[in-house]
Amino acid sequence: MKVGIVTIHDMANVGNRLQNFALYRALEDLGHEPFVIPNEPYHYSREGTETVAPREAEPVAPGEEAVESPARQGHRSVVLKAARRGTDLGAKVLKAVSDGELRTVPARATKERRRSPLTEFTLSRMRLESTHVRGPGDAAPLKDRYGSFIVGSDQVWNPAYRGGCPTDFLRFAHPHQRISYAASLGTAQLSDEYRAHYARMLEGFEHISVRESEGSRLISEITGREVPVVLDPTLLLSVEEWSRIADQAPALTSPTLGTYLLVSSGGSTRSGVRAVARAKKLKVADLISPFALSSRWYGIANFLRVIRDSEQVITDSFHATLFAIMFETPVRVLRRGPGQDARLETLLHTFGADADTAFGAASDPVDQPLVREPEAISQAARESSLSWLGGALEAAGAHS
Repeated sequence: MKVGIVTIHDMANVGNRLQNFALYRALEDLGHEPFVIPNEPYHYSREGTETVAPREAEPVAPGEEAVESPARQGHRSVVLKAARRGTDLGAKVLKAVSDGELRTVPARATKERRRSPLTEFTLSRMRLESTHVRGPGDAAPLKDRYGSFIVGSDQVWNPAYRGGCPTDFLRFAHPHQRISYAASLGTAQLSDEYRAHYARMLEGFEHISVRESEGSRLISEITGREVPVVLDPTLLLSVEEWSRIADQAPALTSPTLGTYLLVSSGGSTRSGVRAVARAKKLKVADLISPFALSSRWYGIANFLRVIRDSEQVITDSFHATLFAIMFETPVRVLRRGPGQDARLETLLHTFGADADTAFGAASDPVDQPLVREPEAISQAARESSLSWLGGALEAAGAHS
């Protein structure tokens, strides 16, 4: 069956590209024909289910990512937007902005260097739908060309990032075609306005699953339905498959401390990183940071190689933590706050890892992996998640 994937289409975000590729590969393994649907969120009216109105157009150069994606807007504007919408992402990070501990993302030239290998990875390994969904009505013709559509994973239902755009709820598709796989809200609470809006958007949604327990609770409250928690798509692929991609990057030339810090980049974190590096005599490989205006560590293969082959990883990232666990690399996880930490807590629970052991300060060194034999532990959850996905696709196909 031909399956359309709707997710955040961000060519400057490693985690976004990893989960998109993993879901694509999982669908192939299930015998389907997946296509990625390029899209960006648009403004709409929340007064009615299907009443939408596009925002004033903002010029977008060919190949640029979604207009409202965090990678384009920068940390500052995303956090301000989150604060205005009353989500819990804003409060913690907005303070860091006002205190001068958090800058915007790198300048355009640096973003282009980051985007280029991720774009190449996407185009060389996945098929993209020729229709780019930018406004209401753009996706309507697709419902007759596909058997089903899957929205997820990533934070597609995070109002701070996507604003509850109808595209992310597959409103363009027939109800029986709508599947969410591991959709993430990235927040522990929703305003009454967004609860009402999400309730309208999810009416008739045939199959719903989410990535975090907090998301399951919220969507269950909104819909009155049982909402299963399934694995992030990256865990649907074996560690051997990911390791083969890592092998395509140059080997590390010295013992390394890998860091991937999306938010936790204040002075104490940087001091902690330096202290651990000195104590262990490690060279720091800074994969990304709001402070890293130039970096040698671009692309999926380099990301996986550094996470796999480092002596230790320090991160506040869901996917960097996930791959450190899978590659059995010692990792120190930094908290980002309520809602944002829920996905990490769900991940740790999946592997039976102790949150008190995982979370800490950057200056806290670690010498042992969080989990031993993670591939064996994840196998049962992988089979369950694939079974859920396969059943949802089979039900969608039965309507064809």
